[in-house]
Amino acid sequence: MNESIVLIDTNVAIYFLNDTAPYAKKVENWIVRDRVAMSVITVAELLSKSVQEENQRIDRLLSTSHIEPVDIAIAKTAASMRRQMLGRKNRIVLIDCLIGATAMQRKYVLATADRKGFPFKELKFAKFR
Repeated sequence: MNESIVLIDTNVAIYFLNDTAPYAKKVENWIVRDRVAMSVITVAELLSKSVQEENQRIDRLLSTSHIEPVDIAIAKTAASMRRQMLGRKNRIVLIDCLIGATAMQRKYVLATADRKGFPFKELKFAKFR
């Protein structure tokens, strides 16, 4: 069986680092099976919010993850996603568009604790329950 890679959103990464159920156990399972990916956007968000004591745990997570850069295809997809949401009540920020576009372009499953923040039917989501 060809198991999907899971792109973890920043909130899931933070829950993992804080050992919050059910996210921590699920992410650990994906790490053991070499199924975790993160956008460079998530990496930047984690590092910008971290304190010195968290850096070792963050480094472990980064070293066991496939880190995805933002390329032109991802940027174009993110821009299209953002344009779709302009003028709507529930807008989406560009950072989330970049993360969602990474999942779409790479055909990854997105692991997020905020599915409402990614209102795009093309995305596939990880289940935590």
